[in-house]
Amino acid sequence: MAIMRILLQNEADVDTCNVWKDTPLNKQNQDGNTPLHLAVEAGNQDIIKLLPLNKQNQDVLSQNSNLIKQLVNEEQPNHFFDDDSTTCYSEGVDINITDINGRTPLHLAVNCCQDSEIPKFLIEKGAKVNIVDNHGLTPLHLLINCSPSVEIAKLLINKDEDINSVVENSRIYTSTGCTRREIIQCIEGKGIDTNKPDDGGRRWYETSPGEPFHDLFVAVCSKLGLAQLLLEKGPDINAPDKDGCTPPHRSIIYSDHSTRLLIEKGANVNAVDDELGTPLHEAVRAESSEHIMLLIENGADINAFDNDGNTPLNESIMDSDTSDIEITKLLIEKGANINTANKDGTTPLHNAVTFYNDEACKLLIENGADIDAVDDDGYTPLHEAIQSDVEITELLIENGADINKPDDNGITPLHWAVCVKDFEICNLLVEEGADVNATDNCGRTPLYEAIPHSDTEITTLLIEGGANINTADNNRITPLHYAASLGNRETCKLLIENGANINACDNSGRTPLYEFTTCSDIEITKLLIENGANINNGRTPLYEFTTCSDIEITKLLIENGANINKLDNNGSTPLHCAVHVKNNELHKLLIENGANINTPDNYGRTPLYKPIDYSDTEVIKLLIARGADINTADHNGITPLHYAASLENGETCKFLIENGAKINAVDGCGRTPLYESINCSDIRVTKILIENGADINIVDNKGITPLHCAFGVKNQEIITPLHCAFGVKNQEIYKLLIENGADINASDEEGRTPLYQSIKYSNTGAINASDEEGRTPLYQSIKYSNTGAARLLIEKGANINKADNKGITPLHEAVSLEDEEIEKGANINKADNKGITPLHEAVSLEDEEVCNLLIKNGADINASDEIGRTPLSESPNSEITRLLMKS
Repeated sequence: MAIMRILLQNEADVDTCNVWKDTPLNKQNQDGNTPLHLAVEAGNQDIIKLLPLNKQNQDVLSQNSNLIKQLVNEEQPNHFFDDDSTTCYSEGVDINITDINGRTPLHLAVNCCQDSEIPKFLIEKGAKVNIVDNHGLTPLHLLINCSPSVEIAKLLINKDEDINSVVENSRIYTSTGCTRREIIQCIEGKGIDTNKPDDGGRRWYETSPGEPFHDLFVAVCSKLGLAQLLLEKGPDINAPDKDGCTPPHRSIIYSDHSTRLLIEKGANVNAVDDELGTPLHEAVRAESSEHIMLLIENGADINAFDNDGNTPLNESIMDSDTSDIEITKLLIEKGANINTANKDGTTPLHNAVTFYNDEACKLLIENGADIDAVDDDGYTPLHEAIQSDVEITELLIENGADINKPDDNGITPLHWAVCVKDFEICNLLVEEGADVNATDNCGRTPLYEAIPHSDTEITTLLIEGGANINTADNNRITPLHYAASLGNRETCKLLIENGANINACDNSGRTPLYEFTTCSDIEITKLLIENGANINNGRTPLYEFTTCSDIEITKLLIENGANINKLDNNGSTPLHCAVHVKNNELHKLLIENGANINTPDNYGRTPLYKPIDYSDTEVIKLLIARGADINTADHNGITPLHYAASLENGETCKFLIENGAKINAVDGCGRTPLYESINCSDIRVTKILIENGADINIVDNKGITPLHCAFGVKNQEIITPLHCAFGVKNQEIYKLLIENGADINASDEEGRTPLYQSIKYSNTGAINASDEEGRTPLYQSIKYSNTGAARLLIEKGANINKADNKGITPLHEAVSLEDEEIEKGANINKADNKGITPLHEAVSLEDEEVCNLLIKNGADINASDEIGRTPLSESPNSEITRLLMKS
């Protein structure tokens, strides 16, 4: 196919090439193209005319068909001819055959040919003008979509008998390529109403129902005649499109004729788009002085604001170069307000400075621009100039700009100049009298701004210009503090050489030497010390350098007389700080240089407590080896062993005990380390303490034993009454205490036993839990004759009828115990502190069997408690009442 295409495109001499002999002229390649398609696409009129388009010219043949056939067949697989093809199609070329896109040779002719000869020839030979391709396009559509030829268009329109259907159904006018008025007039000449909406309500100048005609109008703006025709159709020339733009907005990018035409038709020259921009804003952006003049002459608001509050004058300055100065001049001449600020308070002069537009700056100043106008942040044009251009800075200063005017943060132009490290501007400002000691809202002078950049040149300039190097900011931080904290050696040296106060204190009492600890530069430390820095002032630098484990600087400080035992406000020494970190070399350094190892802080804690926090046995060993008192208690009586037990630190506890820690030392509440381990439910530490002699029956200041503590921990997940299966997590502790002789009946100062504690803090599930023999806490309380515990269990919902594995209920156990007690001569009428006898208890528990047993054995049925209640008066059960009355 490519060879055929080359031959045709290069106008092969068909008179000397017998192309058509034995050639299947309607054979299509893979794209659906026939030789006629290719000839039309190549624009080769001679070949087209010689093709046998009908039977009459079928016999026009030449001598060299075999050569052409051979050339064509060299292309695989896109060949027209089969190797055994010898038959000529007697019916000739099909002039309306379509390719794979549904396009006929006529489609290609109107799309590719620049003149009307080929389309005209094809139509004369029978080509149909209304065949639609796969996209629903007729040759007329394709013609209008490219560069339309009026002659070809008229030919197609006049030939198409159903042109009205084509026009109405296919929306032939919506194409933006339809730029010839004559074509539309030709269509109208066929009696078609071009202003009639289609079935969807859309007119030809609308892209969709209700949408304005902007796109089509813009496309024809350069064709005045068509634009006039379009406007004659009566569209709404002020209707906004999806961006809020009206036709005057869109017409700006074309000649002013279309804009003038719209204005004459009544277009609103002050219409705003979605960003509140007017056509005048658009004209300024397009740099079109013709449109600007036209709009202003027709009433455009020269000071209109867009969404950002920018006027056309602001637009003319922003992001533009000096070549646009004529537009700025024009706007000013026409009355633009040169001091109108946008929504950020930015004036045209601010913008001219920001965009480095020195020509605009000069023009605005010459026309009275406010040279010290401030934006919403308090910035003047001079503030902006310092960040951009020295020439503009000079221009503003020459025209009277206030060089000391601060912004909303108190920052002056000199602050800014120092901050951006522009020596030339700094020098200019100082020479012009800028206040070198002006302070911002933080109390900082321009000298502070030079320090972060280590800019000694600007620092020197400021000092020589009269900067006070000891001016402190609102936190009383001086420039030397600041330089030291940043590790800026050269600046520190320069400040000291010029008289900086080396021992000035900030609000926290810190000197520059203290500030320097953040960067740990030994050279700066030496510099400060050599120049008289007080190394023992306040919370001294030694504290900080020991905290960060800087041995080299710590040695330097000690060698220069640092007080190694000085207390800070918390009573801590440098050794207290040092033991926070694992650095035995540092600890040894302090101890070997006289650090007091047993100095307590304000809480009574010595340095030994600190490494216990981190379970650092190496530091603990070092401190003990160097004489730390292992039994020194803090102000709450807590010893290091108490502290280690509370942190569940078994190894530390073991080490302390091995080194002489008092295992039964009591704190301010009378509690030993054993209480701490039990409170933490730590069985491991508890075992270590018991194995090493901890008193398990010791009583604290409230009479509470460790066993009380074990039952009394308010953790419902781990506390149940005292039997082997009671506990979940604390079971081992109970067993351990009991196995080691804990008194399970010991009472505290309120008379509560461990069992009472366990019941008090139990939930219902724990109260009815069974041990391996199926016995509940209620069973156990009866077994141990603990009436108070039994009453509390019943109040808590204990199941009084739950039997053990042998079928024995708590009631059976009670009766059995009563029998045993009675047989042993127990006093069945013995009352408690409230006058309650066993019979009172049996009656309150509605235990008929026990009541009967007690009465048979001489229980006093008329015994009164302390408020005069007898068993009979308290009886809630009719059977028990009858029993009492019978007796």
